[in-house]
Parts: sequence; C-alpha cells; structure tokens
Amino acid sequence: MNPSNNEFNPNSPSAPKISGVTRAFIELEKVKPQYQQLIGQIMLKIAESVKQKRKNEIQKSEKTKGLRELGADKVVGLMKSQSRRRWYDRDKILHKVYQDLFILEQVGRPFLSDGMLRAIEHLNQYIQDCKTNRRFEDPAEAVKIIELALFNDGNEAEVYVTTLRERYKASV
Repeated sequence: MNPSNNEFNPNSPSAPKISGVTRAFIELEKVKPQYQQLIGQIMLKIAESVKQKRKNEIQKSEKTKGLRELGADKVVGLMKSQSRRRWYDRDKILHKVYQDLFILEQVGRPFLSDGMLRAIEHLNQYIQDCKTNRRFEDPAEAVKIIELALFNDGNEAEVYVTTLRERYKASV
C-alpha cells in the first residue's frame, strides 16, 4: 500500500497474494447490480455443470466411494458466510456463486474465476463504449458478452464488443 493513498493495489509488490476467486469478487463488486445478477446466474449454471461432472467422476471412482471431505478452512468459511457480513452474502445468487466456487476443488476454481474476470473486463469495456457513444446499454448484448467471455477464452467477447462499437459508429 502506498502511504499517501489508502486504496488497495493488488499489483503492488507488498500486496498479499489473493486467490482468483477473491480477485473476481473484488472486481464484481464494482459492477452494476443488474450485471452482478447476470454474471451470478450464468456462473451458477457453470458451477453446477462442473460440480455434476465432478460428482459423476467421484461416483465412478471406487477409491473414494462418493465421499468427499471439506477442509477445516472451507467449513469455517461456510460458517462465516451465514453471518452475511460480506457485500455479496446479502444477495442470494451471488452468495451461492461464492459458496459454489469456495467448495469447488482447486482445479475448477481458476477456470471459473478467470472466466468471471474476463466477463467483467469485457462488460466494463461495453459499458464504457455505451457511455462514450451516448447510447443505452442493451441487456441482451450484455448477456451475450458475459456468456462469450465465460464459455470461451474471451477473444470472442472482445470481437463482439468491437463489432458492436463499429456497428454503432457506422449507424451514427
């Protein structure tokens, strides 16, 4: 932290390492509530898909016989979430997204948190383009941007945002 500036800078060499999930939720907090909801709903679908795939793998494995333990840190985190002190705990969709991401094994978390960060980045770019060009944000366009960023590597979302920008400029 810079002594003259009290704002947290995650890129500072003295900043503590934070997980991708935490970073994604730090960025998500900056997004408009209606877009938080959209991202949350789509993230729930993805998390359910990942959990179902993992559940199927566990059921096939005779070694674990379908049992899975949560570590002590995860149990404590889930108990803390019941107090609903964090900003996202007040919204049932975002609360569920965080719990699902928290419970997922380490392998699935980076995939989901990276997708969430891409979605937020491209959504912010779209919102900024709308402000710059004095046009209304279209929820359908926002959903498509979020889905492209989450389900793909992000390049398609970037191309879509650029296409929307060029299409709008051509129509003016």
